[in-house]
Amino acid sequence: MKFLTKKSASNQFVASIDANSCRIHLFNKTGSKLVQLKTHQFEYASLDELKTKTVQWLRQNPCKDYDSRWVLNRELYQTYQVDPPKVTEKEMNEAIKWQIKDLLEHPVGDVLVSHYRLGHGEQKNAQLTAVVVKKELIETLIELTHQLGLRMNAIEIEELSTGCALISHLNDDRITGYIGQDKNGLIYNFYCGETLFFTRHKKGRHLPYKSAQDFSLEAEQQELEEAFLLETQRTMDYVVSQVFRRPVENLLIENTSEEDEAIADMIKQLTEIEVTLINPAVNPVSDKLLKPALFEVGAALRESG
Repeated sequence: MKFLTKKSASNQFVASIDANSCRIHLFNKTGSKLVQLKTHQFEYASLDELKTKTVQWLRQNPCKDYDSRWVLNRELYQTYQVDPPKVTEKEMNEAIKWQIKDLLEHPVGDVLVSHYRLGHGEQKNAQLTAVVVKKELIETLIELTHQLGLRMNAIEIEELSTGCALISHLNDDRITGYIGQDKNGLIYNFYCGETLFFTRHKKGRHLPYKSAQDFSLEAEQQELEEAFLLETQRTMDYVVSQVFRRPVENLLIENTSEEDEAIADMIKQLTEIEVTLINPAVNPVSDKLLKPALFEVGAALRESG
């Protein structure tokens, strides 16, 4: 699902945004090799401030003719499972918008709708995932991209960008799961080969990292671990019994700290499934740069046609 996409270039401007913050990465891509050149992050309170601060930074760090990709955080869009309207693919997004108009948080004229299809195996008449975004946001990003002299490639969403960073771990007919998190909660994605079949976001739950505060209680840590393991077990039970009807063969988690190995062991003991620690396939020119999230790397690596 991309609201806009065009052919990609070797130099990549990737900006990920949530409701009040923006992270910018400049990359150079040669084949599957990704070099991180520069990074920047800032807070914003309005779309006008987002535009102003982005322009100010890029005036000092020009990247004209870079291929631009904007990635939206879950705070900026809503998803709905819908039956596919009986229209042509060209008419699909507009038809879906009117099909779900009574569910929308904003007037139908103030939103744009796109969609994507999860893998569905042998299921017939599988539902679509409708993605709803405020029209003002998309128009602002398009306008800003042209103002910066960038080439607009795509405006996409986190849950689909992540898979592009996992490609080297997604093989043939193998069922692979990814467990991660954002600032709002846990993320579970499951793939058969390179196709996303299931995605779940559990708000308010996180990976059970130990608190750096001295007063953190052992009981609190145990409660975090138990909550995480419960959500993981529930998710695994569902995807095995309802989505794939066969076992998951590998689970992936990102290697971001020394505690990840302990979390991987915890998951392996719970599920009895191979767990692999992964690192984003990116080479920074300096250790001082912001470490890109998997979905940011995935946006830069995505192949567009």
